[in-house]
Amino acid sequence: MFFKNIFYALGVGLYSCFIWFQISEIPYYKASSNWPIVRAEIISIESRSCARGSTSRKINYEYVVDKKTYISDRVMFVTLACSISHSILEKYHEGEFVDAYYDVNYPKRSVLIVGKMPIGTLGFIFFNFLIVFLILCCWYDEYQDMKAKADKSVIKLFH
Repeated sequence: MFFKNIFYALGVGLYSCFIWFQISEIPYYKASSNWPIVRAEIISIESRSCARGSTSRKINYEYVVDKKTYISDRVMFVTLACSISHSILEKYHEGEFVDAYYDVNYPKRSVLIVGKMPIGTLGFIFFNFLIVFLILCCWYDEYQDMKAKADKSVIKLFH
């Protein structure tokens, strides 16, 4: 029973962190539409592996804000980097200059495409809430069984 409780606690903890990361990105979807534009140079494009053997591209770009150079690989705000379509990524080429949008309050945060939130992101967040709920339900069920067994043991001791 001890290991099951550890499993439930770890499951809820990990999923909670994952969900928090997703939710914390939501305000930037819309806010990025108002961020200032800066010229950025695409310094490298790397291939990355995704689920089911597919591949995606990691685009690293460099830009300067207030005489300080920043490097980013965020194309747009999405839950998973592999969910960006190939048609979007294929229009970027190493060595070319593109417009990047940066957060004035935190210039290290930037994107190449603003204000886009994939429709699947909210569904993905809901799915993760559902997983946490199911883990908690399983834990509560185990807890009730353990409590019932403990109550029976106590009754046997006093009879």
